[in-house]
Amino acid sequence: MSAPNRMPSAVPGRVFPSSLMPALVAFMVAPAWPAIARGDETDGGDAAAAAPDETNRLSVGEILRRALDRSPMLAAAGARVDMARAMPDQASAYPVPSFGVTAMGIPTSAMDPWEIWYTARQMIPLSSARSRRADAAWAGVDAERANADAAVLDLVLEIRLAYVELGRALAEASVIDEQTRTIHRMARIADEAYASGSGMGTQADSLRARAELPMLDDEQRMAGAMAESGRAMIGAAAGLEDDEAVLDPAVIDPDAFQAPTLPSLDDLLAQALERRPEFASIEAQARQAESTALAAADEVWPDLMIEAGVQQRIGGDMSPVGFMLGVEATIPWVSPGSYRGMEAEAEAQARMVRSDADALRLSIESDLRGLLARYDQIVAGIASYRETIGRLHEAERSAHAAYVSGAGAFDAILGLESRMLEARRSLVRYLYDTHAVRARIDRVTARPVEEQILEAEVWP
Repeated sequence: MSAPNRMPSAVPGRVFPSSLMPALVAFMVAPAWPAIARGDETDGGDAAAAAPDETNRLSVGEILRRALDRSPMLAAAGARVDMARAMPDQASAYPVPSFGVTAMGIPTSAMDPWEIWYTARQMIPLSSARSRRADAAWAGVDAERANADAAVLDLVLEIRLAYVELGRALAEASVIDEQTRTIHRMARIADEAYASGSGMGTQADSLRARAELPMLDDEQRMAGAMAESGRAMIGAAAGLEDDEAVLDPAVIDPDAFQAPTLPSLDDLLAQALERRPEFASIEAQARQAESTALAAADEVWPDLMIEAGVQQRIGGDMSPVGFMLGVEATIPWVSPGSYRGMEAEAEAQARMVRSDADALRLSIESDLRGLLARYDQIVAGIASYRETIGRLHEAERSAHAAYVSGAGAFDAILGLESRMLEARRSLVRYLYDTHAVRARIDRVTARPVEEQILEAEVWP
């Protein structure tokens, strides 16, 4: 028996079979963000792949505190501070005295006289160069402490940004997974339409739908790789053990998210100028150079060498004991050029370092202006993509209705779904970019670490 002839899929007025109506209705009215809003697990994604036991997962606040205790970078910064602390004692140390024994006139017979000298020498500096060099060394300690504080802020920023990237990857995986389920539903509807012989669906519709799946699978794998990369970065920065892992952040609900209002540029700039440890480091380096210049200026004063000795005579008819006292002095003013050159070099270095503070102020203002402008653009982009997604959802309903009635093309629905996926992923990026920008602003303004940890703990 021959198969019934099939009508073209887009026949006006074609009645859609009742067996397919519930599936299409459910497809048309499905919420735009079910997976993200609920935080559902994805069907085929690797982004939320098997992780260590829940009891070994650490929140971002615990991660940050763990990093402050274990980070090799901070350990190295602390070691540099300890090294600097050892320098002032060396710089201010008094010259080491010396003691010598000298035998003279070694006898060839018992009647030959000979003598032994016992001498001691001590250098006595007349200048205050030692104390100036000690001041320079203490300024070096302050500089290293400030550098260590900056290293802490850098580490916190690194972990916060990695945490943002992890959350973004998980959210994109949720979007891709929901899109994959949508494509599967569309393929099933096309299959049922084709099998029913209603004239609405064709075998090509189903094939075109399924042709989207390999691309979605690849993007899902990419999102999973990004999530694993974020976890690895956090684990390395925090020095996590093998049985510890980061607790995945909650996925942001795009419908409920409200971007917070940031402080003004003037307020942020004032905070940065007051708190940035780099300013303390620059000031300490300038003081270090100035103290070095003063030490060089003091080097024009002479140093005295005091020498005393006792002579022991053996044999002969001379007195058995003799004494000696001597004084030597350096004459630095004979060649003052070297000291003046050292002084001029140190003074120039101090001016150069202080000019770095002005450059840093301009850089901070530029960074803050850029970050605030980026934040405003992100907030506007979130509103735009929300509106775009709403309109695409309405267009989907219209296209589905046309397809149901036999007056629409399946490719139109696929095109809308592709645009919907890109719009939703762009919205996800913007949502997480708000956290990245805020983390960068906190670093620029040197927001206290404990405040940053408390903010990170209330994610998102």
